[in-house]
Amino acid sequence: MEATIRTAYHLITGKHLRNINIKEVRGYNSLKEATIKMGDITLNVAAVDEMANVKPLLEDIKNGKCKYDFIEVMNCRGGCIGGGGQPYHKINEEEYIKAKRMASLYEKDANMKIRCAYSNPSVQRIYKNYLGKPLSELSESLLHRTYNIKKK
Repeated sequence: MEATIRTAYHLITGKHLRNINIKEVRGYNSLKEATIKMGDITLNVAAVDEMANVKPLLEDIKNGKCKYDFIEVMNCRGGCIGGGGQPYHKINEEEYIKAKRMASLYEKDANMKIRCAYSNPSVQRIYKNYLGKPLSELSESLLHRTYNIKKK
């Protein structure tokens, strides 16, 4: 979500987001929310952990209790940092290890020279030489997915 907000801010305003650490959407809470001002636009975003928490969120949206412009749904608590692809460890160490892993990833991100996808020379080259521009017909067809309900 943070990467998407960083890029959206740049595409909407033409400027770099000053504070690119969107801490409101980080951590272990089952629902994390943030309001991001992008020029004249205000985006309400949410990140929800664990599939069991998705249904209540969707019900709240359906019943008009909340409105979001963008929702990141993560299958595991804390997102991929706590997912099935991580090394096994003792159950009583789980929270400690996840917290250390999360802190390490945020530290690595903070120390990166390039922290926004739109500033990445490889991404810029792909758009310049092949995709054209973000949201072009070609980039939409190759990089975006839609899903349809299939009849059984």
